[in-house]
Amino acid sequence: MQSMLVRVDYAQLSGTADDIGAIAELEDEIQAALGDSGDVDGHDIGATDATIYCHGRNAVEMFNLAKLTLERSSLTSRAVVTLRFDDENPLDQHQMKLGKNLGS
Repeated sequence: MQSMLVRVDYAQLSGTADDIGAIAELEDEIQAALGDSGDVDGHDIGATDATIYCHGRNAVEMFNLAKLTLERSSLTSRAVVTLRFDDENPLDQHQMKLGKNLGS
């Protein structure tokens, strides 16, 4: 199993209770884009960011399917996407800022 994590910076959020609804809406949009290639497995909201978790057979395929959705969302203009190729080894990953490559 591989994973795609989408970390949304709180600077992109409103700071209100509407944030949870906005994150849930983005999760639904990502799930629609992924189709049968992956599943959105919820989110965590921390002190400085929110992370959406997606799992599937191929992290690159999930990113390619969700990329347009992520690029269109106002929540993800400063998002960092982490592709994990081996959930047992968190060092086997690649991070990207939408539009920019952050390296491995």
